Amino acid sequence: MKIQNLFKHLFRPMSNPASTHGRGGNASSRHSELERSSSLSAQDPEELLAQDIAKLDIQRALVHHLEWCVVFNERLHRANSLLTETEAHLPDAHESGLGQWLAKAAEQIVGHHDMFVELRDEHERLHELASQALMHARSGRMDLASTLLNTDFERSRIRVLETLRMLQRG
Repeated sequence: MKIQNLFKHLFRPMSNPASTHGRGGNASSRHSELERSSSLSAQDPEELLAQDIAKLDIQRALVHHLEWCVVFNERLHRANSLLTETEAHLPDAHESGLGQWLAKAAEQIVGHHDMFVELRDEHERLHELASQALMHARSGRMDLASTLLNTDFERSRIRVLETLRMLQRG
């Protein structure tokens, strides 16, 4: 199933059969509304709006992820500094903005699409690698942290970004 079709399930407009286009709430108008909604064309404004909202939602998830990357870099550069517990804390895969967005998507049919499952798994891997790199840096092993960051972490970071961008393009 194409991702555009899944976007329809993300933001399906709620309609009130009694007030649908001023036709009243009889069975034929409800039937017409169902036929109309089930045969949305690519030009349907409601479908386009749902796709635009979904793309904006993905854009927000992408921004949250990039913001997390900035926080991670700050923590890494200050790994040996005296930081408060709050300053030292790095949101994990479930606490991060992208993780929260993925959790919401998982509650809907779109969240079970292969690309979302792949994104969720890669996102969790990225956070695990970030934790390992921070652990190495905090223990004074910047050589190990650097090797990890320049190999597995970087590949994972790129996969997360590429998957988000593919979802955004639809």
